[in-house]
Amino acid sequence: MDRHCRDEMWEETFKFFIGIAHGTTEEIFELLLDKGALFLAGNSLPETKDLSEGKKLLVGHLLKYQCKIIHPQFFRNRLIQTQAVIKSNDPDYLKSLIGKLLQRDKRESRCLFGVLELLLTFYKIDMDEVIDTQDFEAVLKVPELQEFLSEHEAVDGIQEIRKWQELVTVPAGKFIYQHEKDEEDQIDMKDFAIMKFPVTNALYRQFDPDFKPRYPKYSLADDQPVLGVNYFEATVFALWLGKRLPTEKEWEKTSRGTDGRDYPWGEAAGYQTGFCNTCDFMLGRSNAVMEYEEGISPYGCYDMAGNVWEWCVQLYGSKFSAQKIVRGGSWLNYMVHSKCIFRNTFDPAERHPAVGLRCVSLHPTEIEKDDDDEEF
Repeated sequence: MDRHCRDEMWEETFKFFIGIAHGTTEEIFELLLDKGALFLAGNSLPETKDLSEGKKLLVGHLLKYQCKIIHPQFFRNRLIQTQAVIKSNDPDYLKSLIGKLLQRDKRESRCLFGVLELLLTFYKIDMDEVIDTQDFEAVLKVPELQEFLSEHEAVDGIQEIRKWQELVTVPAGKFIYQHEKDEEDQIDMKDFAIMKFPVTNALYRQFDPDFKPRYPKYSLADDQPVLGVNYFEATVFALWLGKRLPTEKEWEKTSRGTDGRDYPWGEAAGYQTGFCNTCDFMLGRSNAVMEYEEGISPYGCYDMAGNVWEWCVQLYGSKFSAQKIVRGGSWLNYMVHSKCIFRNTFDPAERHPAVGLRCVSLHPTEIEKDDDDEEF
């Protein structure tokens, strides 16, 4: 079990073994958690008869942010309260386990948001509030996270990270947001830095050494965008990289500049090839992120239209909807959906074959806060 507990091919064998084990269930689950075999632990819960309620809550919490289409068995885990997990488990054990699950060799990237939420609760930091405000200052000071947050500067693949996280600067100033072309309605932004390319498979693999492309038919090469990363995973990845997800306004300014254009390169000018990858051109998969040079945005960013939808943040968005915003269209959608102003939503736990991400610098950039952010 020690060697193969994270290998999906062994899962049914281990589930059978766990089902017939008596008197050692608690120790078996501690081993699974210690090794980062969280999915085996979760899928084995129905087979157990003598596992403590605390362990059941802990396993359920770590798996609570899974896609309900891929893992419907974990959907009800979203009801588990973090405080209930802490009250029913030894705090020292939980902190020790959290430290292990943050390590590269035991990391299960699909569960890291739950790990992070559990850790921050010890410091009375509300993860939902952090996401709503995009204020990560308190998170960055948590002692147990220091090694995790600095890891991207020291991993063996540092050259891959530097190559694929190249940033461009979007200068300060006003821009036309959505249809608000009157000057008094334009949004004033500070300057900020945003990634030139969507996050690639090569870059994501530096974060998760065990990562295997989730939709290899549509994205397999190192220079293609990572697909099937849900909002929770995207949030933790961005934090690991010393960045965050862009707000809608940051994303839109990067995409269209200051002149209110429809597409990053200007106007559509008919369905000409070479500008973006949408289903109109029937490529049928994502493209290498450096491929469509004709379609770069005014600030030099690639694939702001087509290829993959990109997760964005709507500040205080939880007041309006449980859904999360994506922008930019994709290889699976029509070109009209890749307009700079087009907005779409997905369930934050969904791992969609046409959704990826791109990151921005950590500090807030909007000068005049807009409390009337449009509800989707």
